[in-house]
Amino acid sequence: MDKQNSYLSLFIEESREHIQALDNQLLQLEQGTVDRESVQSLFRFAHTLKGMASTMGFLHMTELTHHMEDLLDALRSERLTWSSEMADLLFACSGVLRQMVDGIDAGRPDSAIDVGVLLHQLADFLGRGSVPGKPLHKDGTTAPVGEDGLAAQWLASHSLPADGQLYSLRIVPEESCSLPGVRLFMAVRAYVARCQVVAAQPSAEELAQGVVATQGDLVIVSDLSPETLVDIGMGISEIARVEVSKPLQRGTVKDTAKPPGTGTEMSHKGTTSVRVSTEKLDLLFNLVTELVETKTRLETVAKQQSDGVLVETAEQLSRLTRQLQEVVMQTRLMSLETVFQRFPRMVRDLAKGLGKQVELQVEGAQTELDRALVEELGDLLVHLLRNALDHGLETPERRLAAGKPATGVVRLAAYSKGNRAFIEIAEDGQGIDLQKVVHKAVDKGLVSAQEATALRAEQVYNLLFQPGFSTSEVLSDVSGRGVGLDVVKSKVQSLGGEVQVESQPGKGSVFRINLPLTLSIFTAMLVWVGGEVYAVPLDAVYQVYTQKRQDVHTLQGKPLFFVDNQSLPLVFLGEAFQVPNYQGDPDLLQVLVLARDGRYAALAVDGFLGQQEVVLKALGAYFPKEIPGISGALVLGDGRVALVVNPGYFLRKE
Repeated sequence: MDKQNSYLSLFIEESREHIQALDNQLLQLEQGTVDRESVQSLFRFAHTLKGMASTMGFLHMTELTHHMEDLLDALRSERLTWSSEMADLLFACSGVLRQMVDGIDAGRPDSAIDVGVLLHQLADFLGRGSVPGKPLHKDGTTAPVGEDGLAAQWLASHSLPADGQLYSLRIVPEESCSLPGVRLFMAVRAYVARCQVVAAQPSAEELAQGVVATQGDLVIVSDLSPETLVDIGMGISEIARVEVSKPLQRGTVKDTAKPPGTGTEMSHKGTTSVRVSTEKLDLLFNLVTELVETKTRLETVAKQQSDGVLVETAEQLSRLTRQLQEVVMQTRLMSLETVFQRFPRMVRDLAKGLGKQVELQVEGAQTELDRALVEELGDLLVHLLRNALDHGLETPERRLAAGKPATGVVRLAAYSKGNRAFIEIAEDGQGIDLQKVVHKAVDKGLVSAQEATALRAEQVYNLLFQPGFSTSEVLSDVSGRGVGLDVVKSKVQSLGGEVQVESQPGKGSVFRINLPLTLSIFTAMLVWVGGEVYAVPLDAVYQVYTQKRQDVHTLQGKPLFFVDNQSLPLVFLGEAFQVPNYQGDPDLLQVLVLARDGRYAALAVDGFLGQQEVVLKALGAYFPKEIPGISGALVLGDGRVALVVNPGYFLRKE
């Protein structure tokens, strides 16, 4: 138990990575040509998982991966042939492995999940009822064999290779390495993928069974340079160094043992990165946000007291804080790949359940966002992808009848523009039937029949995000229960973003999420409304204007504001937020024009207080529901609290 407690987090993290890699490789096999190299990759993933589970003492997980390994061994030796049934079984196994790891992470034993049915199905594929284990050495350990000894043993019974060079390698984990056997196994696996490993001590099988080892020796045949051979081993976490001897020849094995710096002997020490827990990163980030708040208050005090020395000190602190903030923000960034890689498997399973043929195209997975945003996006994208497959794409029969390929395309793409990130879910399906949406909305009482006749396309699309709204005629496990899109819009708005919809009948639809790259620290324009202060993210501010109230035009009794020969509905922020005792200036209007991605809004305020770097705070338990138009709060330099305006709530498409 002590060993498990010490190494559990590492095991969970790396197991999830290997299970994801297993899923990805299965998808490639299912969608492409089945070749020996791909099957070998599958075998290695299962083999690695077995070794890690065995080392940690998770016997049920070890047994399942061991059976998977035997099935894949039969596949790579061509005793079995690939089939869709085999793919389904291996996908089911990876799904159960994921459940096991999640359960272990939650404190449950791996035995909490019954794998009996899967073991029986795996054995059936092999045509036998049980799978024997692989024996260890008699005493369960191996005696260390030196580099020269291992190479000499191999050369004693083998000829020199006709192609490639013969090398001797020694791999040494760091002294503080938590699981040296696992690290050595991963290193051996990495060399097997790139080279011909002709001898290993300990062997991969021994390492997988938990043999204790503090270093590993390999004899390999390869055309790769010694530098590349070092890089392969150093690509594994917690490996301290990799020593590569000059190419060996028969009869000269002992000549390779020379002082450092002779021949082509190489050693790489140290690492360029370390693992840091997210808790420590969060603590560091929280301290920096508090520093930013303190810096802002100091600047305010310095200006109020007109103290030159204090002002200079505050400015210097501001520069240092900004540099520190930028560095810390970089540590918060995470690529969307961690979320996107979940979806090929999900789309594959969902398409099979719906009887549809789907090709998922993923673009821009390396786009980076604040980790807090990435963690929130997973469930939102699940809703949109399920909606695209169920509502958007037609069945193969309907697609063929419409002159389309039987296989539909779903595109998941991400990109950044300025300090905003965009994520699109697009499909080449039937498009949104506006009349059907309007008819359903009238039936549900969301709009009157008279109002429905004047709705623009964008307004109709917004009806899709109303709670409980659905156009499905049949309820299913996928959709039709009125749950999903309203959750997506509400959550995106709470993150300071917005959702846009575009659609063409017969050609498909696009759902586009627009988010800030980071949530917490940003520059805001502070405005004054009825004695209260509000903050507007500066990236959404297009221009500020002053206009006489008497010059405001109206249309059907609603005020308009003209910008660049365009008319925008003028929103009085004090009225929109129901500010107590709000009256506004009777003579002049201070207007804040927002713009983002071709969308505009005009907000009337009482005055502008300037720009300020601010730290966004969640509203907390006192506000259990989302407040329309508000994305959070902040503390001003004088200690007052101001609400943060969500621009996406007010923006309108022209």
